[in-house]
Amino acid sequence: KDYLLTATQAANLVVLRTGPGHAQALALELDRSRPDEVVGTVAGDDTIFVATPSAARASHVLGRLLALAGRSTPKSPGRGRAQARRPGVGSHA
Repeated sequence: KDYLLTATQAANLVVLRTGPGHAQALALELDRSRPDEVVGTVAGDDTIFVATPSAARASHVLGRLLALAGRSTPKSPGRGRAQARRPGVGSHA
């Protein structure tokens, strides 16, 4: 809960940002919980890629992770900086 800073959906991936050095611990806990929607995770120092089979599943995983962290998804796209971003919202080109 305290490790997760932001969560963003990118197609069938959920990208989680943590503080420095916390990504691997969070990814390990996610892997141990074995959620059905998750195909696998890849963790670096402060970023985790969570792979899912589809964008719809990624959206579901994003919502569940934010709920577990005590955060909510934005009610409408484009409302400033939010804890979660849906595909195409706030993307960097």
